[in-house]
Amino acid sequence: MNRKKQVWFLCFIVILLSLSTSVKVADAMMQDYKPTFKINQNIKHTRILKHTKKYQAFLCLALNAYYEAPAHKERGLLEPIENQYGVALVALNRAQHSYKKVCSEIYRPWQFTWTMHKQIAPHGKNWEEAKKIAWDVISGRVPDFTEGATYYFADYIKPPAWSANKLKIAKWGVHIYMKDRET
Repeated sequence: MNRKKQVWFLCFIVILLSLSTSVKVADAMMQDYKPTFKINQNIKHTRILKHTKKYQAFLCLALNAYYEAPAHKERGLLEPIENQYGVALVALNRAQHSYKKVCSEIYRPWQFTWTMHKQIAPHGKNWEEAKKIAWDVISGRVPDFTEGATYYFADYIKPPAWSANKLKIAKWGVHIYMKDRET
């Protein structure tokens, strides 16, 4: 393995270890949802799911919705539910609907602001809602109303240079959703 791959691998391991508390919280949540794939009924399904790419993608999407489009009423942040679903859909679109690529897309450098800063552990009703959103998106229960958007930025910042050649899809909450123009 070359040096660059080793560094990325180590970074990924550190991130996974930092998510261990989120995994414990999500394990309890999984009791409420029926997976769309077959499981061995003799084994507690959260143990099986924890080691699948779909489960890892679910956690990454939930964390992304929780931090990128917060609905933290107590902190004065209240994003509409469409924005939270939109954030999850963009991450899934970027990963080309492949569970194997979701986490690596979310944690790719400079893609999602929250991944560059230390965060408090997700908790409370907002975390429960983010997990529901992630489960709905990853299970295909929500159609892609973003029309394949793979980018967004907050309306309170100067539009990034990259947005000039993108097609605007819509605006939900503080985020403006975009995708590549058809060539």
